[in-house]
Amino acid sequence: MPLKVPTHRPNGTEMGGRRAAQRQYDQTRRDRIAKAFYHTQAWLRLRLVKLAETPYCEDCHARGELTQASHVHHIIEIKDDWSLRLDLDNLRSLCHSCHSRMHAKQVHAWR
Repeated sequence: MPLKVPTHRPNGTEMGGRRAAQRQYDQTRRDRIAKAFYHTQAWLRLRLVKLAETPYCEDCHARGELTQASHVHHIIEIKDDWSLRLDLDNLRSLCHSCHSRMHAKQVHAWR
């Protein structure tokens, strides 16, 4: 008798597959310096300052919606201008949905 009820996950999206894909992305495509930056105390403090200053999603707010922000996005990416990485004027508070949409647009534009 099985100890756990089987779960259907179509298209091979089982948890191990996602972890393996993320690990492969980290090893081959992610900028290690940028990844390390997002764990620094300076970034974590600045992120909290930005979310305290603007606790709502700026994109949703522009559309007349009020959504709590959970991400802080660099307008000019740190790989494009490292000197702006801790510039408060280069940051936008975004909800998860808007942040994902923003990065999806950037990936699509690069292709």
